[in-house]
Amino acid sequence: MADESTQPELGPFPGAMGPHTVRAVERLKKGTPGDTATRDEMALVIGRECAPQTNGYGNVNSAIKHVERHYGIVWRWVTGNQHWLCLNDDERLDAADHGLKRHRRGIERELHVTGTIDPHNLTGERRRDLELTQAAAGMALLCASGGFRKRLAATGAARLQEPDATKLIELMKR
Repeated sequence: MADESTQPELGPFPGAMGPHTVRAVERLKKGTPGDTATRDEMALVIGRECAPQTNGYGNVNSAIKHVERHYGIVWRWVTGNQHWLCLNDDERLDAADHGLKRHRRGIERELHVTGTIDPHNLTGERRRDLELTQAAAGMALLCASGGFRKRLAATGAARLQEPDATKLIELMKR
C-alpha cells in the first residue's frame, strides 16, 4: 500500500483532503474553457451524490476552490443548464465583477448594522474595535466603488493587485 502522506492533495492529517475531494480535483484540474460537468457526471467521478446538502456537493465545492487557487482553473455553477462550467477569461472577469458587487452589498449592510450600535454601551476596547471595524469596512466599500475604480484608471494604478496601504491612501488623496 502506498504511503498516502507522499501525495500532495491527500494526507492523513485533519483538514487534509479526503479521497472524494481528491478525485474531484483530478477531474476539475483537467478542465478547459467551455467544459461542463453535471452533478451526475461528478457523482460518477467521486463516488457519491453531488446534490445540494450532500457530502458530495461539499467535496466538489472544495475541489473547485482548490483548483482555482492552485491551477488557475475557474468553475462556476450555471443554474439554467444545471452544470458546472469551466470559465474563459471574459467569463472570469464577469464572475469577479459579480463577486465584488455582492461583497459590496454585504459590506453596506454591515456598515448599517454597526451604525446602529451605541458606542456608549461598549467598553473602551470594544469601542475601539467598533471604530476599527467601521473604518475597515468603509475603506473596503470605498475601494469597491465605481468612483474609486475610475480614479484608479485615471491615475494608471489599475494594476495594483496586492494593495499597499500607503499607495491606497495616496490614491484617496488625489
